[in-house]
Amino acid sequence: DVALFAAGVALFVGSWLAPMPLAASLYLSTILGLMLARQNLRPLKLNLGGLAAPLLSSLVILLTLGIFVLQGRRALAETYMVKGATIGASNLSTAEAYLAKAVRLDPRNDSYLRILTEARRGLLRQKLATTPQEQAEAMLPELRELTDQTLASARRATELAPKNSANWIM
Repeated sequence: DVALFAAGVALFVGSWLAPMPLAASLYLSTILGLMLARQNLRPLKLNLGGLAAPLLSSLVILLTLGIFVLQGRRALAETYMVKGATIGASNLSTAEAYLAKAVRLDPRNDSYLRILTEARRGLLRQKLATTPQEQAEAMLPELRELTDQTLASARRATELAPKNSANWIM
């Protein structure tokens, strides 16, 4: 029984902390709940008195709120990423803004950075193609800044997941 509970706790913590889709995390957490309910486990058989019970309850509530905040950020980041990817080439500046928000909310997700890099590359190509020759000098600082941002997001994606070959193709 204790081994099952330990495996369930490891599954729960790993599923919520590892970068995976929110649906998979919810699925694994549901499996954990069903495992514990089937075994009718009571993991904490403590006789707490005085201030210990309220302190333990407060700690559990804070931990739960912390998990909700972290997962809420990941879910919101995924929403922004889907919006940015859906908009795509039809409006690259708006797509880039949504993808940048997704990266700010979940900065450890290399796929968001990879998609942001592709959007910035497309935006850079679009600006280069639409800029008249007479205004090229005036646009040079903006183009340099966009190029630097594109390179920075590509480098960050390869730093986060150096073994992901998709990050090196950009």
